[in-house]
Parts: sequence; structure tokens; C-alpha cells
Amino acid sequence: MVERGATEHKRRKEGDAHLDFAVCPATEKSVTPQTASAETNAATRRQASSRSPRGGRMAPANLSSRPSTKALLMDVAEVLIGRYGVEGVSLRDIGASAGQANSNVVQYHFESKVGLISAVIEDRVARNETLLVEMLKNLESEGEKPDLRRLFEILWTPLLSFPDENGRHPFCHFILQCRMHPDFYRDYVDYDRYQGSALIDIMKLFQQRYRHLPEDVFDLRMSALSLMFVSCIVQFDKAHHDAQSKAEFNPSPFLDMAVAAMGAPCT
Repeated sequence: MVERGATEHKRRKEGDAHLDFAVCPATEKSVTPQTASAETNAATRRQASSRSPRGGRMAPANLSSRPSTKALLMDVAEVLIGRYGVEGVSLRDIGASAGQANSNVVQYHFESKVGLISAVIEDRVARNETLLVEMLKNLESEGEKPDLRRLFEILWTPLLSFPDENGRHPFCHFILQCRMHPDFYRDYVDYDRYQGSALIDIMKLFQQRYRHLPEDVFDLRMSALSLMFVSCIVQFDKAHHDAQSKAEFNPSPFLDMAVAAMGAPCT
């Protein structure tokens, strides 16, 4: 676990708790624009066209309904980085896979790979915010002390709410790859990006329930459990994609394990 400085400890006390997802090593592969296009073909087609209620392909969507170049680049980057890793794909690969003729299109919109990754994270966190706020309001309306399992459900299950057309969860793949890279890890653990988010409110509730745990133990357990949850989603996606299964990920066993692990004796 990365050692935290005094500033981060201060923020933790103010409610900016451990929000990042830890990550296990994964094999990175090199990618060419040709192979990258094959991996992201479905994603780009999904953005540029629509389906009928019965699943048939309809005519291309109107230009006004198509994503901006910036949004398309983020979608393609999410897929490619999640598949090949931060170092396994170049900015030129991402632009080419998004169908852009300008080899500097990513630099034009995001300046750098760090800028692109930050934009993807911020966009996805904002996308989850509506779900988090709604779940927190439901929790508050119950008027009782928050159930620990329910807190983990609110914290983690929004990650399952935006699968691709194959039922996979590209943001989970993406964030795992980013977290395994030390440079991008430092950028990702930037608590300022979460100010005003419901994530801060959720973590304050966790802190209140686990005041008896030393701060370093609390951080270690939250990091390890987040690793477990996100990694299991990724492994589930890979196994069921290879088997061409339509099964959906069931978070219940992992929520139960998380509650038990957080309550384990501290030695």
C-alpha cells in the first residue's frame, strides 16, 4: 500500500477518505491501430448508430445524436486502456481506433495521456453521481443507522450500472489498469476531484462506523476490499465473455465478505 503523507491524513480526518480502487497486476500487450480497431469496433459502432426495439440494426443516427469527438475518444480510450494497459496503447492508436485522421487529435482535446485518463475518470465519476445521490437519499429516508452491507452496496454497485452491449464493465477494466501504473495512481488519488461528491458523504458514514479501527488499518482494509470487488468484476467479465455467457455479476457474496473483513479483529 502506498504510504500517505501528512496532507492526505489531514484530508482523511476531514472526510476525504480512501476512495481509490487498488489493483492487481495484469499482463499488458502491445497494440497496433489495426488490432485496436478490432477491439473497439463494437464501441464505436454503438456510438454512431442505434438499434431497433427487437435488436435489429437501424439506419445511422442523426449527426446531432452522435457523440462529440472528445466523448468518442474517451470511450475508445476506456476500452483500449482497460484491455492493454496504460503503456500498451499510444495516443495515436486511440485516435486511429476512433476513426480520426489527425494523429494529434488526442493531444488537441486532452493535451496528454494523463489528461485523457483524468477526463475519463471524472466523466465516469460524474455519471455515477446521480445513482449515488439517489441511493443516499433512500438511505436517509429510512431514518435508521446505516447498515454496513448497505453502505458497501451504495459505494460499489454503481460500477455495475453501465455495462457495454456484451454485458462487460469497461470502466472497471480501465480503472484497474490505471491503478497498477504508479504515475497514474498518484494522479488518480487526487481527493480534490471528489469534493462535493456523494462519495465523500458515503466515506464519512464508513468512518463513523469504524472509528475503533486505526487509520492505517481502515485504509488498508478498504483498499484491499475494493481490489477484491473490482478485480472480481473483471475476472467475471473475462470468464463469461470467453464462454459467451449472458450471466450477470452477483455482488451479494462480496458485500457479505466485505462486512466480515471490516469487522475482523485488529491484531
